[in-house]
Amino acid sequence: KGNSVVILDKSEYIKKAHSILKAKQFLKTKTNMMKKKEEEMNQYLRKLLRQDVIDKQLFYRLRLTCSSIAVTYGQPKAHKINYPLRPIISNVGSYNYELSKYLTKVIEQHRPEKSFSFVKDTFDFVKRLRTVKKVNEKVLVSFDVDSLFTNVPVDETIEIILKLIYKSGKPGDVPFERDQFKQLLEMAV
Repeated sequence: KGNSVVILDKSEYIKKAHSILKAKQFLKTKTNMMKKKEEEMNQYLRKLLRQDVIDKQLFYRLRLTCSSIAVTYGQPKAHKINYPLRPIISNVGSYNYELSKYLTKVIEQHRPEKSFSFVKDTFDFVKRLRTVKKVNEKVLVSFDVDSLFTNVPVDETIEIILKLIYKSGKPGDVPFERDQFKQLLEMAV
């Protein structure tokens, strides 16, 4: 899965990339919606600043001007037949990049310590496997999920995050009310 090199003909790579982008999860637009979304996000952040929900330091950290459009490229899956592409969307420099990074940190602080649905990396997975008792009585199943991230139900995921963070009311380390945090999450995806 890791240390390998795949050599593809450029036209084959472009054909595979186009087939990914033609899927129902992606929408082709005629205009650049990102400038409008950047303005909406910055206006909302300004509103939170005026209401003293966030301070100037956080406002200037999250606000972005002259952002760039996220870049999509495909990483060949060397371990699969015909080397299908894994779509990678790099949001670095996009209008919501800093907001997404900030919200990720907030969510991570509220994730349960013993979250069994989250595996950090291969080393974490192996470490967890070593703690399994009665190994001979267990069955390990691996699923090869196609297009996992583009099939995650966004609205449902946002509700799960909100329930996790606001389960006992507004936490002291989060400056946002529940509806404000929800709006920021919607802007981040």
